[in-house]
Amino acid sequence: MRYSLPSRDLIADCVEMMYNGYACDALITLGGCDKSVPGSIMPLVRCNAIGLSFYGGAALPGKDCKIKKENGKLADPGFVMESIG
Repeated sequence: MRYSLPSRDLIADCVEMMYNGYACDALITLGGCDKSVPGSIMPLVRCNAIGLSFYGGAALPGKDCKIKKENGKLADPGFVMESIG
């Protein structure tokens, strides 16, 4: 989490720069994590822009074919993180 706030500001700066560079009438953004959602809303406020911000949803759990649980099912990322912990 060391780069959480600087990366959020970097996302906001990039979106704001593209908005100003294209001289758009409105802005539609799509965020998906705890850094990109505020980073996509901040330019709307900074530029006093008309726009919408949508939440893209949580990441879907993946499957790894190499790791199997005790019951024979394939492991998911949550199981792997619990095993590391």
